[in-house]
Amino acid sequence: MKTLEDIAWEILNSHPEFLEMPTSLSGKYHRGETHREHAIQTANVMKHLCREFNISDMVVSDGYATYNVLSDEKNRKMRGDYYALVAAALLHDLGLSAITVKWSGPDNLPEGWKYYEATGYARYQDAYDFHGLLSASFLPIDMPRRKSVERMCACHMEHWCPKALQPTCFHDKLMCIADYVSAKHHVILTKPED
Repeated sequence: MKTLEDIAWEILNSHPEFLEMPTSLSGKYHRGETHREHAIQTANVMKHLCREFNISDMVVSDGYATYNVLSDEKNRKMRGDYYALVAAALLHDLGLSAITVKWSGPDNLPEGWKYYEATGYARYQDAYDFHGLLSASFLPIDMPRRKSVERMCACHMEHWCPKALQPTCFHDKLMCIADYVSAKHHVILTKPED
């Protein structure tokens, strides 16, 4: 049976522009990875967070892990949470593909677009704060747990973009944390906080 994570991989793989598009167009943020690499890293961070907070693709009963043998509602929901969180981590920046293009230079840019010389890309700046909402628009209508994934994608930028949708639940906050740690892990783990 196809999981929500499998569906997210199919969606991510349908966007080949992410193979080359840098995560940081200015070259100042992130560590030089592509959007695809950042999506995978964010999903890996999310999987670690899920393990830490006992949100698992396994069913846990009485402290012993068993694979998908229990059928009660709480355990089904827990598995669904795991796959929704990982799917959101894979797809959270998908909306950037709608507002970012490879461009030949700073000339002839449409109004509202900014050219980044460091990478040769241009972005429609007015939409940047809302790229999480744009990411949600790429989700198939019949995608399981679409509303949960949509919300997590939409609020993942709250710590950088005050106009972005704000997180209201634990899963929303986990999405923000996974994106932040993925983007900043090279700084978080190497530089002490001032």
